[in-house]
Amino acid sequence: MQTLRVLLSTMLMIMLAHGAALADNHEGGDETTDDSGDSGDSGDEAPAPEPAPEPEPAPEPAPEPEPVAEPEPAAEPEPAPAPVAPAMSLKLDARERARFTISSAAPDSWAIENLAGAGVTAGMGPVFGRVAIRDTRTWGADGADGSFRVQQAYAGFSLDNGFSLAVGRMEATWANGRLLSERPFTAEGNPFDAVTVWFANDKVEAQLVYIKPSLSGSQHHIVLRGGPRLGDALNLDIQAFIVADTDTEFTLATIGANASGNKGIFGYEVDGFVQIGKTGDADPNTEWVLGVRAGVNPEHKIKPHIGGGIDVVSAGFNNLYGENHGFYGHLDRVVGQGLLDGIVNIGLSPYDAMRLDVGLHFFVSPWAEDDTFQGFEADIEATWSPWAPMDLTLGAWIFVPGGEGLDPEVAILAQTEFNF
Repeated sequence: MQTLRVLLSTMLMIMLAHGAALADNHEGGDETTDDSGDSGDSGDEAPAPEPAPEPEPAPEPAPEPEPVAEPEPAAEPEPAPAPVAPAMSLKLDARERARFTISSAAPDSWAIENLAGAGVTAGMGPVFGRVAIRDTRTWGADGADGSFRVQQAYAGFSLDNGFSLAVGRMEATWANGRLLSERPFTAEGNPFDAVTVWFANDKVEAQLVYIKPSLSGSQHHIVLRGGPRLGDALNLDIQAFIVADTDTEFTLATIGANASGNKGIFGYEVDGFVQIGKTGDADPNTEWVLGVRAGVNPEHKIKPHIGGGIDVVSAGFNNLYGENHGFYGHLDRVVGQGLLDGIVNIGLSPYDAMRLDVGLHFFVSPWAEDDTFQGFEADIEATWSPWAPMDLTLGAWIFVPGGEGLDPEVAILAQTEFNF
């Protein structure tokens, strides 16, 4: 048994040694190839399989077609909005003026004049209207008098294209007020009964007015005006005023123009009118007026104004519905022989609520038979506004006549005015 174990051990060692030798020969077979290129001990092995070809890339999938948008259902029409009535607007205004005057021309005479008025302006869509009342009372050494009247009462309409129409009793001011003015400085004002149509936009304005001075009278007035509006540089107003009296066969035609504007601190105004009057078969009579004014408003904290000019008016010129105070001074020294009025205006505002104005007039009449120099007037007024609707004015109007032996006239003024 022992002999068998020895024999099996010997055979096992021989087999292990022989296997190791075969393994060494196989690893070195690449270096012991013959000229034919075959391996020395690998004749019975199968050739190595060729590598499988790489799979071709799968084709990209075709893009899916975009979905076709389904048409939206037609929107149902919105119901028409219900008509809305235009809103009504109301504007109230009121005025109260009390004036005390005393003059050296009548030392025993004094006057207290009171003016009170109120109005309402209404509008609804294109339609508008206004009603205003005015009461005046005067107390003085000669007693008291007064009147109550409907100052304005008119209605009309205004369209978006700039066309308007109004009918009734009204007041108006054109340009500088030479032919038509509201005359705010008088107790009576200047109302008139009329029908007016006008057109206005940013570039042009035109107006036609028919005035009936007395509803039962025989006079008829036709008034036309119009012109371009070229901004601050020029506003031109061409005016024609025709008066016809069917009973007396009297006609009066006035035609002319007003031009005004400003550039920076400089301002100007020029107006001129020719007037031709005729009664029946009589020869026509011609009158005229010419005014030129200019001024500067320097930029300063006291807000000064310095201006001047000249007004020349023939003896018989009829200013129609215009004013005199704004041209010839507060004392209205328009002589019947024709007048040349040299004007100087100076104003300043040392405080926001205070204003001082001085107007100087030098009256000359080259056509006068006696004295060429007719007189000198100084109108001095100081106005204080302690409250926005309130003005308190103190002033003195002084007239020095040019003739020998004539005494100066001095009028003292104290006035309070409220505008709401």
